This record gives sequence, C-alpha cells and structure tokens, in this order.
Amino acid sequence: MQAIRRILKSRMFRPLRVLLTLIVAGASVAPMVAAQSSVPTGPQGRVERPGQPVYDVSSVKPNKSGSGNWNIDQNLNTFVATNVTLVNLLQEAFGIRRDLISGGPAWVDSARFDIVAKIVSASPEDLHHLSEDQTRSMVQAMLVEHFKIQTHPETKMLAVYDLVLAAGKPRFEQSQADGKEEGIQIENTQLTAHGATLALIADALSPQVQRTVIDKTGLTAKYDLNLKWSSDAVLAANQESAGSPSIFTALPEQLGLKLQASRGPVQTLVIDHAELPAEN
Repeated sequence: MQAIRRILKSRMFRPLRVLLTLIVAGASVAPMVAAQSSVPTGPQGRVERPGQPVYDVSSVKPNKSGSGNWNIDQNLNTFVATNVTLVNLLQEAFGIRRDLISGGPAWVDSARFDIVAKIVSASPEDLHHLSEDQTRSMVQAMLVEHFKIQTHPETKMLAVYDLVLAAGKPRFEQSQADGKEEGIQIENTQLTAHGATLALIADALSPQVQRTVIDKTGLTAKYDLNLKWSSDAVLAANQESAGSPSIFTALPEQLGLKLQASRGPVQTLVIDHAELPAEN
C-alpha cells in the first residue's frame, strides 16, 4: 500500500513543510514540470540560478538498510531524503511518475542514498514565496551537483485517460473562493479541491490511476469538490473492492465525471547521463 500526502498548486494548503512519504517503491507523484538538460554552474561545480536560492550545504551518503521504503521531506530551508534512488529523486525534482522516466545506468533505480541539504543564505521570507517549480528547480540543481545528472524531455504517444463529463449535470459547484483559498489536497484516498480548475484536478488524478489524465470536460471555471475512493481498487483498473468504489466508479457517482481511455502526447523524462556521487 502507498501513503501519499501531496500539496498541489496550493495557497490555502501551502505548508511550511511538504511531506511526501512513499511506502511502495515506484509510487508516483504529481505531473512533470519542464525538464532541463543543462544547468549553469559556478566554482566547485555549484549550480547557480540568478535570483533563486540554492542548497548551500548538502551531503549524500549510501544507504545499506535493504529496505524498500523511502521518504522525502522538504520544508522551507531543508531537504531530507532517506533510502532514495536517483529515480525517486527525479520523481520529486521533476514531478513525474516512475513509469515516465527512462534511460541512465542500471544503478539509478537500485542504489540507495540518504541526503540532507540546507539553505543558509536566504531569509525565511524569501523562501516562503518560492513557487513549487522553484523548489523543484533547487532539487534539480542539487542532483546536477552531486550526480552530474543530464536529462532531456521527450514527448511520446501513450495510453492516457480523458477526463470527460458523465451523463447528467456535474455534481460539484463553482468556487466562491477569493483567490487566497485555492488548492488541491490529496491525502490517502481523498481529494479535496477549493478554487481549482478541472485541468489541475486532472493533473492530481494522474498519479492515482498511473496514467496521464487530460481534461476534456470543456469546463473552464474554478470549482470546489471532494472525492473519495478505495485505494485497493485504484490499482485494479475498474475492478470493485469489497464495499468500496474504485476511482473509476467514484468519479461519476460523486462528481458526474468519468475517465475515458484514450491515447495522447505525454512528456517523459530521459536520463542521458548520471554518475555515482562521492560520499561526503
């Protein structure tokens, strides 16, 4: 089973601490941001991004525990990863599912590491206003520094789900949020949205069904909604578990939406180069 608590594009739910715990190796996270194949570096190979904080102090050590559990805990000025593979780190750094990452040497999905990184040169106020893309960019820069990682995005035609309207009217309301309470929170098998677009909700559903979800509802406003489903049924592709609806059944019953199998362009991440880090 997997336990995922993830905050997406949230203001209302913007935490001082974002905790991502993945119990099953290969579990997925939110959709991918634009990948970059090269990052400018300064002295000693430290990555420099003008106007953006970097992790000033970071250490990488091998983890020999033999456990399959891994954890990434990122707050305003600290990034702590335990028993992670490089692929796990790329999932976090690019917001991409495991099945959309390819390439690289064999060890990227087997060698495990413990990482601690801290920011000491930026004020808490500056860090509080960093966007999700900026915090991911900081992790990308750290991977370049320690793993000499080089990647590029590649678009492929893959199986997807189209999020469409089911029969009848949508079973959710247009949001009255004033802009300060916008966001999506997913905790275990419940999704709560305030002032969220259907495109953002489709993005949030993608990791739950292990396939990219594309908004085809034609609805352009922002909405408030709640969705609950069975975690066991999620992995069984349209199969019902005892007494609980799968996500495929919960969507039309609770929201008047449905997932329709299709094919479409999906951005994947290709690892061109990676090196085992020196222990420090």
